[in-house]
Amino acid sequence: MTLIQLNEEIYDLTITGLRKMLHDEVSEFFKNMDGEDHEEYRAELEEIQTLISEQNGVELEAGFWANGEIEFLTVSETAYVLKALQEAGYTTTESSVSRSIYAINDLGNEIRISDHERPAFEVNGSYEKHEYENQIIVAGNEINSNLLIKNGFSELEENLKYYLG
Repeated sequence: MTLIQLNEEIYDLTITGLRKMLHDEVSEFFKNMDGEDHEEYRAELEEIQTLISEQNGVELEAGFWANGEIEFLTVSETAYVLKALQEAGYTTTESSVSRSIYAINDLGNEIRISDHERPAFEVNGSYEKHEYENQIIVAGNEINSNLLIKNGFSELEENLKYYLG
């Protein structure tokens, strides 16, 4: 697993679809550079795209790209909230559709951890909202361990930043 952060998003370079998303994000960045000579950066863009394809996170992070305007950071696998919860001994399930995690806390309660509410579902022609007794909705991709601890995950360390994915 090679994890790269660009802006607020994290991309697993071992997953084809996420690599494509990162390729697209980088292309869009270079395309939108105001007042810059795009020819000057063509070689740089090609080098970045090659490193993404090669899943070379170390070189992506080491590069000084577009005069420092685009920066890649490698992310440890343990920075994922899912991995942190598993390593602390909690039972977890990850959604295969969205950025959501379901984990059993110290009290045996299932907590949904996500960056969004689940969309309503149709029942006999009307829409029903998903109801969760316990859930944590965070803005963006980051969650602080203190919020998790407050919700019954006492085995985690305090004041750490995790990513949903």
